[in-house]
Amino acid sequence: MNKDKKMQLFVQISQGLGLLLTLIGSFLGSFYWLEGSVLFAGFISILSVAAMYLLIQQFCEAKRNRSRSGYKPLTILFFGIYAIISIVVSFLVLHFYHVEFLEKENIKSQGILKVNGVHSIYNSFETKAGNWCEGWKLDLAATVSDIKNHINESSGRQQLKEKPYLFTEKQINDLVVKEGTASIIYINELHKQLNQVFKDSLNTLIGDENYFATKLIVFNQWDRMALISTLMDLETRVKNDYLHLQNILKNQTYEEEGSLDISIAPLTNTTLISSPIELAKKHKGLMTILVLLGFQLLILLPFLLTPGRSFGN
Repeated sequence: MNKDKKMQLFVQISQGLGLLLTLIGSFLGSFYWLEGSVLFAGFISILSVAAMYLLIQQFCEAKRNRSRSGYKPLTILFFGIYAIISIVVSFLVLHFYHVEFLEKENIKSQGILKVNGVHSIYNSFETKAGNWCEGWKLDLAATVSDIKNHINESSGRQQLKEKPYLFTEKQINDLVVKEGTASIIYINELHKQLNQVFKDSLNTLIGDENYFATKLIVFNQWDRMALISTLMDLETRVKNDYLHLQNILKNQTYEEEGSLDISIAPLTNTTLISSPIELAKKHKGLMTILVLLGFQLLILLPFLLTPGRSFGN
């Protein structure tokens, strides 16, 4: 293989590598930016890289055949189109670089924090509801005992008709007439039914019993295709589920304000995975410029090494 063929092969491999890296970078960059839209990300990246490749071939041909007066107006127009496409692709590739190499660990840590945070919200609700149900059962047993022993019987019966019990007169009589073990079993059954209401509400929100394990895997194994949807789901759960569970506590316990023993403020911070401009501001520096120049050089290499047409004196 002679020197010219070796150089040609080198140029082709270099350009191919540059186009491949640009395709991957622009796809993932637009995928992250567009919040997980595979269709649009694929369309943008494939169309852009194909256009850049065809334009480079056009530039090489124009360079070999240019006249003394320079490039034709159409070629100059193509240069302008290439510049516009290159700016868009550079923006996407740069976002890919920032996410994958500079912001990755921060996104992973925030994602894991959100997973654990949602878990804590659910645990807080479960603990709060369980404690309240236990208190409800003990208070009920004490009130029923007082009624049976004719201690404040009238006020006791009235108490059971009000929140949080709301028993009918028949239900109260059923409670009072039962003796010994039968009474305990009946109260325990009522307690179990009430506790199940809270559990069903929580299980409806959680859905899949492996939810937390699967979400942790997304971040620990950096599952790119699932990152955006997982982050969005977690951020929605932090805000909506927290308020929903607060309202359940309030409505079921008839307290003025349901309260979960957890602050969601640290969990509401969003990542910058879909914010290319903010990431660019955060990570601006020499390395950013070198990355942009590097992939552009690989793509433009055929044009830069193509010999131009020479003219005699």
